[in-house]
Amino acid sequence: MKVAIVADTHGGFKPLFDRYKDKIAEANLVCILGDMYRSEAQLLVDFVNVTIIAIHGNHDDENTYSNLGIYMLHEKVAELSNGLSIVGFEGSYRYKPSQIYGYTQDESVKRCSELPICDILISHDGPRGYCGNILEDAHCGLQGITDYITRAKPKLVFFGHHHKNTNFKIGNTDCYNVYELGIFDIEDGKVISYQNYNPERLFNYNNV
Repeated sequence: MKVAIVADTHGGFKPLFDRYKDKIAEANLVCILGDMYRSEAQLLVDFVNVTIIAIHGNHDDENTYSNLGIYMLHEKVAELSNGLSIVGFEGSYRYKPSQIYGYTQDESVKRCSELPICDILISHDGPRGYCGNILEDAHCGLQGITDYITRAKPKLVFFGHHHKNTNFKIGNTDCYNVYELGIFDIEDGKVISYQNYNPERLFNYNNV
């Protein structure tokens, strides 16, 4: 199964899409991990003929993905065509009072404790303790996600927010931080190959 994962494009997706849409066209599933513009999500909806699932990022609002035919996966489970189950968790650590999709660490622990056991977790934020500074800042990660991985032992975790392309293991769980666009080949709950696509940006932005 080939999965296209898009995260944290913040208005920079069009040149990426134009350059790599042939890669996106090969995907059997598209996952949006949050922090896209609505117009960028519309590009994907108009282009692909496969299911698109999404979760909100900390910069999204209620209208970012609404009424586009995108399946919102926050705290929901979907069964994929390859037999794997996938659950989603939106938002990040709340570092700004104005955040719609954000949590304190305690809130994340409570909410994630109620997530069902699945083969794959997609989240906007990553697991606290594995994403850099564990202090309470914009990119400290969520304790609830760390606890979920420890409890549920999913095969795979994909997350955004941290503007990096990295991967690591927590126990037997393979975790991938995706920035902008990644194409993953998944078989039997394992990533057998993947490629990240990050062309040089034509502009700078200050979103985190």
